[in-house]
Amino acid sequence: HAWLDNAAAKWQALERWAKAFQQERGRPPTLWVDVVSIDQSAVAESLACLPIFLAGCESLLVLGGPVYTSRLWCIMEIFTFLSITTDLSRVTIVPLKGGGRRSAAELDTLSAFSRFSVEQATCALDTDRENILSVIQSSYGTYDDFDRAVRGLFAERLDPNAVPSRSASSYRAPSGADASRRTASELGWPMV
Repeated sequence: HAWLDNAAAKWQALERWAKAFQQERGRPPTLWVDVVSIDQSAVAESLACLPIFLAGCESLLVLGGPVYTSRLWCIMEIFTFLSITTDLSRVTIVPLKGGGRRSAAELDTLSAFSRFSVEQATCALDTDRENILSVIQSSYGTYDDFDRAVRGLFAERLDPNAVPSRSASSYRAPSGADASRRTASELGWPMV
């Protein structure tokens, strides 16, 4: 999640997802939340453990709002998780909902997913941005290749229960079992 996305919408999305998880698996989910595990007074040191934290996770849940794709640290978590696994079925992307009918915020979120560009993403610190972009570029060769891979991931793993009707968006949910079992390499993610 991105801190600047609507907190109430994130909480509602998390509650819906957790309820569905419990109904499907017969138990509540166990969550690792980055801000709880990363010492906010020593962020640089704690972030060195990000791959270890994410390697211990069964899956990655993205609560994505309109701001999500513009925050480079959010994208770095996706990059890191997919550097650990090629199994895209371990990623669930839940776009944040507005109140009642499909909101402008929901459509903005889906639009942001489809227009993702890592070069447009920002960090609070310029040095963090430079370092993250350098890692991504060294892994993918070009930002365009990474952008295509991330947009493909968003399209493949968007929670079908959270997708607006086709009339509200041009997004097309993947169909069939094959769509949910595509690997990272099939979408252009290199293994680093």
